[in-house]
Amino acid sequence: MTTASIGRRAALGTALAAMTLGRPAIGQGRFPNRPVRFLIPWAPGGTLDGFMRLQAELFQQNTGQTLVIENRPGARGTLAAQFLLNQARPDGYTIAHHHLSVIRHPFLTRRPTWHPVNDFTYIMQQTGF
Repeated sequence: MTTASIGRRAALGTALAAMTLGRPAIGQGRFPNRPVRFLIPWAPGGTLDGFMRLQAELFQQNTGQTLVIENRPGARGTLAAQFLLNQARPDGYTIAHHHLSVIRHPFLTRRPTWHPVNDFTYIMQQTGF
C-alpha cells in the first residue's frame, strides 16, 4: 500500500463517520423542548442565587425555553444532589448547581450516599476559586 491510498481511505472513513455520527436520531425532538428545572443549593437573594438567575435569563434567551429555578438550601448545600439521585429523572430536564460540599460529602460520612464522579453528569464549570 502506498501512503496516498492510506490517506484516501482514512479521509473516506472519517467522512463516513462524520456523516453517520453527526446526524440527530430520527424522531428525536430539539432539546430542550419543555421547561428545565434548575436546583440551586442556596437561599434566595444571595450572591450565588443572583448569579444563577442571570444565567437562567441567558439560557431562556438562547433556547427559548423556561428555566424554572428552585432554591433548595440546607444540609451543607447537598439537598439538590440528594434530589437528583433519589427523585429526578435522568433525562437532562432537572439540573443543579453543585459545589465542593457535594464532592466532599462521601469522604466526610461513614456511609456515603453518592459517588461524586460516577453518580452525576457534569455539564460545565461555572465558578471556581
